Formats: sequence, C-alpha cells, structure tokens
Amino acid sequence: MTMKMPKRLPLVILILIVGVLGLGLVQSKYQSFKTQQVDDQKLQEIKELTLASSEDPKYLDHTAQSTKQLREKLCSLTARPSDKRENAVAAVRDFLEMPTAEVEYECNNAFYSLEEDRLIPAKGETYTVGMTYFVVDPATNYVLQVDETPGTWGYKTDGTKSPRA
Repeated sequence: MTMKMPKRLPLVILILIVGVLGLGLVQSKYQSFKTQQVDDQKLQEIKELTLASSEDPKYLDHTAQSTKQLREKLCSLTARPSDKRENAVAAVRDFLEMPTAEVEYECNNAFYSLEEDRLIPAKGETYTVGMTYFVVDPATNYVLQVDETPGTWGYKTDGTKSPRA
C-alpha cells in the first residue's frame, strides 16, 4: 500500500519557503535602515559640533576643557568600530614585538569639511603605548609613524612627576 502525496503539498512547501526568505529579507532591510539612520544621526552631530567649534570663541583656546571635551566627542563619533580598531592594536603590538602591550586608541584625523559639506575619512589613527604614540593607516593597519607623546612630562625640580599636557 502506497501513500499518495496531496497535490497541494508542493505548493504549501513553496509558500513556506518564500515566506521564510521574505521575512529574512524584510529583517535585513530593517537592520540596514536602522544602521543608516544611526549613521545619519552621527554625521549630523559631527557637522553640528564642527560648526560650533568654528563659530564659538570658547573653542579658540586649545588647552581649555571645553575644547578637550569637544575633541573627545568628535573622536568617539568618527572612530572606526572597536573590532576594526583591534587590527590596528595588533599591528602596533606586532611592530613593538610585544603581544601583551597595553595599546590605547586616542583619535583619528577624520574631519567634517564645511566647504564640501561632507565627512573627510581618516587617513591616520593615533594609538599610545606609555609615552609613545603610533599613527596607523586605518585602510591597511600599517604603522606609519612612531614618536614620543607631545606635551609636558618628566620630573619637576622637587623630584615629583609632572603631568602630561
């Protein structure tokens, strides 16, 4: 005795497959839309901060706390995702031949061009290890430059350490 397959079963299976694939496509499109929305908000904030820094006199003093905070905010907004920066950290460690070196991301040189009304992507990212900084190409993760961290550091005449500027 053989069982007969209902005539509509292949049609039902086809509808189920199309439905599952369609749901996956809709979810993918939604994720893409949300990512684009976040990127647009981030870009708008970068543009507003750039405008503020060019128009507000309080940002003329590059040593002022307000300027440092603005710079930190712009650095965080223009930074590559941390998983991408890990490749640069690995490159710095390889360069130093120190696989456990404590490498800290500082910033990059991306900026918003008001003349062109667009974000100019970073050509370099700065990382530090102790008192040494490294400039890394974000496109290749190659170390481009190595130098001492600028600023005031060392020992005061009374023997105490002076803070970095």
